[in-house]
Amino acid sequence: MIFLISLLISLNAGAGDIVVLNYNDVVDTIRVDNYGNLNSAYFHIENVNNISYEKIRDSIYHIVTSLYPESNVSVKCLKVVYLLGEVKHPGMYYLNPFARFTELLSRAGGFSNSASKNSCVLLRHDKKINVKAKNILEGKRPDIVLQSGDIVYIKRSFWEKFKVMYPVASTISLLVTLYLSLRTVK
Repeated sequence: MIFLISLLISLNAGAGDIVVLNYNDVVDTIRVDNYGNLNSAYFHIENVNNISYEKIRDSIYHIVTSLYPESNVSVKCLKVVYLLGEVKHPGMYYLNPFARFTELLSRAGGFSNSASKNSCVLLRHDKKINVKAKNILEGKRPDIVLQSGDIVYIKRSFWEKFKVMYPVASTISLLVTLYLSLRTVK
């Protein structure tokens, strides 16, 4: 039951999502603005935030087919999700409404060599959710259905941080030792 509620919530539009409208060999990409509105040359739909993608798609389809009854119309809704941190291609991704964490990770080319697979963070509506991606990838945990506006951050592993700090620390240690040795020689 919780999974079904989560899935239904994730299928609602949000700011930044896009609608790809294809009719009469014309492709129009319409972005949901920060106020939740969809503006096109042919229509204006207010406050689509938290309205299902299916309802948005059907409304646009009916509007366009009433204007162009003989045209072949297709409407596709895509949600925007951000992937940051230790992946090969971080950035903003437009995904289908049912997309999950593993699809996003795959689209980004996978983890970088310095990624911590057990230390990922999902930021969703002012909530911080810790994610152990390794468990999801191994099938030990269910995959996460992403929601519009989610931000996924893949942290750098401890050992990678240590590798960066070690040369600095060893150089400082060497300089301090040299300084103290020279000081005692006087």
